Amino acid sequence: MRSRDFLPLEGRERQGPPVKPTRWLPGCLLIGLVCVGSPQIASACLGAPSRQTVPYPELIGRTANIALARAERAELLPDQRVQYLFRVVEVLKGKPRRAFTLTFDSSWITYAGGLDTDFDKHRDGRFWDRRESRQGNAPDCKMAPNFMIGRQYLLFVDEPYHWKSFEKIIDSDKDRWLQAVRTVIRTGGTQPGLSQTVWDYLAEKRAVYIDHVKTCSSQDGSADATPQLDRELIRGERMPASNFIRVFTRCREGSTFLTFYYQTPSRALGDFPNFPMRWPFPKPEDSLNDDPSGVPIHDGLADFTSLETEIKIVGPPRISIQELRQRLR
Repeated sequence: MRSRDFLPLEGRERQGPPVKPTRWLPGCLLIGLVCVGSPQIASACLGAPSRQTVPYPELIGRTANIALARAERAELLPDQRVQYLFRVVEVLKGKPRRAFTLTFDSSWITYAGGLDTDFDKHRDGRFWDRRESRQGNAPDCKMAPNFMIGRQYLLFVDEPYHWKSFEKIIDSDKDRWLQAVRTVIRTGGTQPGLSQTVWDYLAEKRAVYIDHVKTCSSQDGSADATPQLDRELIRGERMPASNFIRVFTRCREGSTFLTFYYQTPSRALGDFPNFPMRWPFPKPEDSLNDDPSGVPIHDGLADFTSLETEIKIVGPPRISIQELRQRLR
């Protein structure tokens, strides 16, 4: 394919009004977001294929070619697919070509939460605890990622694709996801990609509470209703007592939990100056911190064996409330 057939979509900020759909759009940063007719907002595929959410060591093991690569060019094809040209920056596994193309449907916006994020160099706990990713699947259950020209991505080149096959890498020296993949490949999977002590894990949270449930707001005990709590802040700043669906599935009066809130990375849409920030996209200043996670406290001990995370937690599986207070305050 001749180089002039590609659209040079640059990853630089440009000022001006929202871009209108057209084939020749040098100011448009994402073909699939703005440049194709009426953009569609992707809802989660009902029952996403398990191959898209397997633990990341399994993803690494099954993928023949893994590379850190820069998106250099893109071509909008007649069938509304986009063909991206990538140039390899670093080979992590296999023998990918120095330059290769990947082609995806451009009809859907598949950013998790509508945001193109690197999860604060993948230090945000949501990436590890909830298996969140930059890209989700489209309503047809297929992956349809978007890329910005000039940006680098850690690409799992071969199918079947995964939610984490296309993560953006801003700082290759400090990005935890890139470091984790390197570690697993280098050690042949004998070492975890990322491990932390309980104390390091909690130290990175925006706030940590001991929450005692006084009364449940709903008669059926559902967690989507805000319970009445006795709250003791032991680290960080005060946060709203809401959205406890990630802390417990059913509200039980008298139960106690160690509740923690994630740090908020930069989630502004500054990368897309030509795209109007309207519903359903969050405003840049909006915080997603009112969605805590937690572990139960039984007999005065916080039980970290129930912590759902892809981080290898090192240290005692159960820690007393007294020690948590002493170490975190």
